[in-house]
Amino acid sequence: MDGAGQNREVVENEGVGVTVAVGADELAVLSAYAASARWPCGFPVYQRGTSADGMFVVLKGCVVLRTRLRSGRAFVPKVCGIGEIFGVEGLAADAVYQTDARADGGETVTLHLSRSRMRTLIVERAPTAASLVEQVGVVHGQLLERLRELSMLSVEQRLLAAVERTRALRVDADGSQPLVLDAAGYRLLCEMVGATRESVSLALGRLMSEGFAERDGDRVVINWYSDDPDNGRTADDETADDGMGDDEPPAGEPDGGRPARRGGRSDDRKASLPS
Repeated sequence: MDGAGQNREVVENEGVGVTVAVGADELAVLSAYAASARWPCGFPVYQRGTSADGMFVVLKGCVVLRTRLRSGRAFVPKVCGIGEIFGVEGLAADAVYQTDARADGGETVTLHLSRSRMRTLIVERAPTAASLVEQVGVVHGQLLERLRELSMLSVEQRLLAAVERTRALRVDADGSQPLVLDAAGYRLLCEMVGATRESVSLALGRLMSEGFAERDGDRVVINWYSDDPDNGRTADDETADDGMGDDEPPAGEPDGGRPARRGGRSDDRKASLPS
């Protein structure tokens, strides 16, 4: 089965949420019921508003779910990595897709399980079907968490959460390497934050001023990572309101001191990430 050997469990960092990807055993069973397809980088898997049928699983690469906004802007509620599911709207009758889905990160391989084949899977392979239903619940919980972030967290807090999600998607990431983004990667990061590029640039500028990030030519290098107790942000950081969420720290969030420059930061490190 294409890409099955590359399956891995995806566990996001503390505070961002945990994603337990579809396992290799489930993928082996699914290969007998689902259709495999290869997508060149940038190729649309489906578009918002088109008829939806069944669900997809990522075997290789990643798939970006994107909603187009006014003035050419976009919001990315989720980037689906290896072993993750998407397009679950298609499990409902007469459904349409609610976002665009596009292959990203090089060649992408997916499995597509139609509604009719899902019914057959439930009858013939109930444990595997139950595992997929669990994944639907995981996706639902992730989207609710994203709504909470948009309504409660500042742009800077959402930026750090997006950085952690991006890092978790990197198959070769060991959790301690800087996150290096080219122009396309930085644009995607802005769309994951759910803010204007101007607002994200302001938040990134504050990280740069304190040594958490830097520019290297046309690339952005982010040195912040939650595994290091000396790298973090507190919940009282704020940026200008961009109209897509509460850019002031929410009531009830931890109120730690703002971290100093390298060598003298606050110990209240992870308060900036959603709990």
